[in-house]
Amino acid sequence: MDDERQGRAAVLIGREKDLEILHSLIERTEGTGPQGPVLMLRGDAGVGKTALLKATADRAAEAGFRVLWVSGAEDEVDLEFAALQQLSWFLRDRLDGLDAYERDVLGRALGRIERAGQFAPARLAVSAAALSLVDAAVESAPLLLVIDDAQWIDPASAEVFGFVARRVAPERGRVLIAGRGEPGSALDRARFPEWEVEPLSEPAAEELLALRHPDLAPAVRRAVAADAAGCPLALIDLPAALSPGQRRGHEALPSTPALNRRLRQLYAEDVAGLAPHVADVLLLAALEQCGDLGVIEAAAGDRWEGGTALAAAEVANLIRVQGRRVVFRHPLIRSSVVQRATPLARRAAHRALAEHLSEQPDRQVWHRADARAEPDEQVALALETAARRAATGDDAAGALAALVRAAELSPGPDDRARRLTEAAYIAGHVARFDEAERLLEEAQRSTGAPGVAAQSARTATAYLQLHHEGDIDAAHRLALQALRDGFRGGARGGAGIAGVDLSETLYTMFSICFCAGRRELWDEFDAILLPIASRMSEDLLLIRDAFHSWEEEPDVRERLTRRIESLSGTDEVRLVPRLGLAAAQIDALDVCRPRLRRMLDHERTGSAVVSRLSALTLLAVDARLSGRWDDGDDLARRAAEMPDAAGYPLFGHYLRCQSMLIAAGRGDHETVDRLAKEITAWAAPRRIGLCTGAVFQARALLALGEGDYEQAYSLGVQAVGPSGPDHRVHDAAGMVMDLVEAAVRTGRTRQARAHAEAARRIGSPAISSRLSLLFHACEALVAVAEDRPADDVEASFSAAATVADAHRWPLDLARVQLCFGEWLRRARTPVSARPQLSAALAAFETLGAESWAARARNELRASGVAVNRPQDP
Repeated sequence: MDDERQGRAAVLIGREKDLEILHSLIERTEGTGPQGPVLMLRGDAGVGKTALLKATADRAAEAGFRVLWVSGAEDEVDLEFAALQQLSWFLRDRLDGLDAYERDVLGRALGRIERAGQFAPARLAVSAAALSLVDAAVESAPLLLVIDDAQWIDPASAEVFGFVARRVAPERGRVLIAGRGEPGSALDRARFPEWEVEPLSEPAAEELLALRHPDLAPAVRRAVAADAAGCPLALIDLPAALSPGQRRGHEALPSTPALNRRLRQLYAEDVAGLAPHVADVLLLAALEQCGDLGVIEAAAGDRWEGGTALAAAEVANLIRVQGRRVVFRHPLIRSSVVQRATPLARRAAHRALAEHLSEQPDRQVWHRADARAEPDEQVALALETAARRAATGDDAAGALAALVRAAELSPGPDDRARRLTEAAYIAGHVARFDEAERLLEEAQRSTGAPGVAAQSARTATAYLQLHHEGDIDAAHRLALQALRDGFRGGARGGAGIAGVDLSETLYTMFSICFCAGRRELWDEFDAILLPIASRMSEDLLLIRDAFHSWEEEPDVRERLTRRIESLSGTDEVRLVPRLGLAAAQIDALDVCRPRLRRMLDHERTGSAVVSRLSALTLLAVDARLSGRWDDGDDLARRAAEMPDAAGYPLFGHYLRCQSMLIAAGRGDHETVDRLAKEITAWAAPRRIGLCTGAVFQARALLALGEGDYEQAYSLGVQAVGPSGPDHRVHDAAGMVMDLVEAAVRTGRTRQARAHAEAARRIGSPAISSRLSLLFHACEALVAVAEDRPADDVEASFSAAATVADAHRWPLDLARVQLCFGEWLRRARTPVSARPQLSAALAAFETLGAESWAARARNELRASGVAVNRPQDP
């Protein structure tokens, strides 16, 4: 297939029914198409009629038809017989087959023959001569006459074509006509059978965009599809005007799509020629994004003329009035109206609209902003206020746009820099990384004083380094300097200061230390937090306390539960992922679970990508620990399929960590090895302890399940360090049983005791039921290793097995039951061990933890119970 026809095939995505009808015209398939030899296609400009005509012409040529193509031209519509001239040129080889009279009639009609004193030939005579010419052509081969842009066929030619089409021999000739939706020409009056070419469906539009513009980010594809409204030409042409960053979704899209020459010609003609007052009212309607009829009428003033201006636009098929809303027939008509207006006219229209939106400040401020051609601090401040409302309401994209416009209107360089840096920070949340970097560069150029907005800029850059680049060390240096900048300015934690407030810097530092998983970074941060604790917000205090000793802060879970339950809808979206960081640290994700799930159902365009990825990550951690392993894998896959997930590799790799740890519990060596290599290759050079520690943890869990205790101990020490778990390193306390069991089984009694004591020091029994369960099991294992009385050992195991809510942690509980049963079989009686071992086996089999189940079966057999391994289905 040549390039032209291949491109045509791409345009014909979603046109299966149209092609079926058109092919039936050629093949005369019974019951599927027009009953006669003529069909007229109708449809809006750019909807793809010409592409359908060309595809049908190709099909006809392959079937042996001679194809004649006549096109109307707007600048020839007043030239008599201009279109007939095209037909006669294609059939010039048949002119000699006409009699002299018919050749004379055609010659005089087309201006080829001039006879002094003779009148122009009658239309009927011309029509009859043209029919003879077509009949002569069909004698040698069947013929398809294609007439495109029928609305621009001159009236004289249209009358002739109608005459010919009604009389063409049906067994040898076909006529296919295409024109705009509004009847008007002589061909329309002929009332031929019609077929309406509809705009492309949403799936077909997405498919066409994916084929022609595969580099578009999914969100950008959806936005372009909405602007194109099913118009194939627009779907192909609109993306060409986007920058590389816009195509990737890393920069904001224009508020009004830019129309190239083809699209301007397509839609501008609908608008051209309107009376000035009609054009003015139409511009108001185009700029009033909500289509509020009352606002448009009020803004129009005297130009409204009792609604006649809008009525004229409706008669011209540019708009529809639906109740109290004005709706443009096609979104690109709106764009054409805006682009045709002068900048002065657009600003005047925005001013008029702003005057009548005083009760809707967020809509009004945008019109006030777009009415300004020069800086205006009052408007910039109003936009900044609107941006904060938008950010609180989960409209991060709207907040970003408002801050960027506020920066443009800022008279002072420092205010401009402050707003640009805050915009950059938000841009990082919605995966617009190119825009974030550009905004930060602009901020640096805008301010005249090096210290102004430095804290905001460093926080925004640290955020990008952490989430987009994964450069923990660079992010830490920047955030640390941002904190120092903030303190020098006397900022209070949580109070608004220049640009991104100090609470954002503190939260960014919490995220950095959490992901780094390094004691030295936590130590440095703790030294900063200590003197400012009294000035921190309650939310920041909750996060801080979750990472500190529970001997000092035993009520964190209760405080966290109350705070999460108090959140309203808008605060929920913003704060639940942040408080979820504290919840994950203290095994309280069950408190957040319903709200995190609700966030995933709230995936609006413009919502912060980071919030959704945070929700997915926290839910995956929760699913892994609570034994819902299939759910955990599904959440990881869902995150990987998110359109913007690739821009946040840190989340992606930590979600892989959850899948890897689940695979380790199942004893799936292949999956663990594959994921561990991927995670290590990315995380190790960046020193991201959260991920590298999870790799050691997963491999240690595999080794424990298979009884390789020496390997398990070595890996466990690498995961948490030789001095034991640090309460600030995520889930280090959860590895204490791994370390103690491996140490006991390899004869490292002293090390086992040291790890158990470390768990006691950080308050593990008070942190969560899971850590309490593991702590008491560790006490029992150490008691066994130290040869303490059997009653002491049994008391510790019993304390572990009876921890309230221990059932919430099925793998951990089953492991404790397995150890308890092993000890009972050896120290008491085999019969006493059976309940613990049976419960452990049932749990392992339910989880799919086969290596652990094999250990439980062996112990049960040793206790005298006949147990067979379940057969694979």
